[in-house]
Amino acid sequence: AFVSLAVNVYRQQHGIRRALQLEMFNNKAFRDRAVALSKLTCEGLVDVLHARYPTTDMATLRTAVDVAHRLIYGTLDQNLMYEDAPTDHVLADSTLAEELVLAVHAYLERRLV
Repeated sequence: AFVSLAVNVYRQQHGIRRALQLEMFNNKAFRDRAVALSKLTCEGLVDVLHARYPTTDMATLRTAVDVAHRLIYGTLDQNLMYEDAPTDHVLADSTLAEELVLAVHAYLERRLV
């Protein structure tokens, strides 16, 4: 659900997301606000995963969520930068979401089990 939401938001707010990326690159105060939002998002995701993997230590959960977050948003940011196809292989949003879910799920299962 998180990945689908992120892909949809990026699609719906394509122009504003590009403008935000540029502003974050040039404006430290703006970037710091974005980092604070990412930290808040990751804290919530750590809580969700902690409920699913209660025996996993919190440091491992935090690292896993941070990497998963980077995988998702790094991919979406790259799509913004290259107008949807950094490799010239355009993916439908549904396909992109499905593939990101598979990648993140495989990583989390490997890392947390």
